[in-house]
Amino acid sequence: FKQVSEVAKDGQEYLSLQDLIIEEEGLVQIFVANESEVDVWFDDLKIVHSPALIVQENHYYPFGLNLVGMEKEGLPDHKFQYNGKEKQEEFGLN
Repeated sequence: FKQVSEVAKDGQEYLSLQDLIIEEEGLVQIFVANESEVDVWFDDLKIVHSPALIVQENHYYPFGLNLVGMEKEGLPDHKFQYNGKEKQEEFGLN
């Protein structure tokens, strides 16, 4: 957790939790609370999720066509796939 200090009493204070790495799958609960008798404002609350790099995973029919719906595309999409052949999508022939 992160707590506001006395610096914010007469002005504003920027709070940030950066590079927080969650090791296990699950849910994250994020909330802001004021437990004092002084009015406070929480402006510009941002929660940014940076997903990990997904490695491309392909599944094929016996003759080299991709099984649709079972694939995970990585970024960037790798063009060399089945038997090292380049996947060509320019002509829309599948």
